[in-house]
Amino acid sequence: MFPAGSSGFGTLTSGGFLAALSQTPTAALAAEIGGQTLTPGVYSLAAVATLTGTLTLDGTGYTDPQWIFQGLTGTGSLDTASASSIIFAGGANPCDVLWAIPTKVVLG
Repeated sequence: MFPAGSSGFGTLTSGGFLAALSQTPTAALAAEIGGQTLTPGVYSLAAVATLTGTLTLDGTGYTDPQWIFQGLTGTGSLDTASASSIIFAGGANPCDVLWAIPTKVVLG
């Protein structure tokens, strides 16, 4: 874990968080995000995103891999199944992932 208010993105102030949210997505993901291997980038999520399988975040070949997942403003949510998981491969680190989900996250 990382200290409160900090991550691989540096200290998360409201300005830093808003700056991360203002990044232009590099790809849009389908509603189900499991079963994929994603390289670092900024991803927009469907209105209701689900994770029912395994999501792999692969930082192979990147010096400072980071992932930003942006939910739809005002309506975005993320639902995860109890058997879902995230694999961090190739230098990926949980501290380098920012989940910006505006309404709710349900952990299964």
